Amino acid sequence: LSLPEIGVVFGGKDHTTVLHAFKKVEGEIRINQNLKNIIEQLTTNIKQNTILIDNTVISNNIMDSFL
Repeated sequence: LSLPEIGVVFGGKDHTTVLHAFKKVEGEIRINQNLKNIIEQLTTNIKQNTILIDNTVISNNIMDSFL
């Protein structure tokens, strides 16, 4: 997705807001190993199409609901 498309998914945010958030998280994961681990696990789960929320597995294509 492009930055403007990501902005739409997150409630119509401007592409510059998306870029700022990306850079902020990118900087945080450099210094916070726990955050890096969480993001890596979320990324893996999304790629496997499985999400765990409050110990409940949600296994459907979540991204389809955003597109």
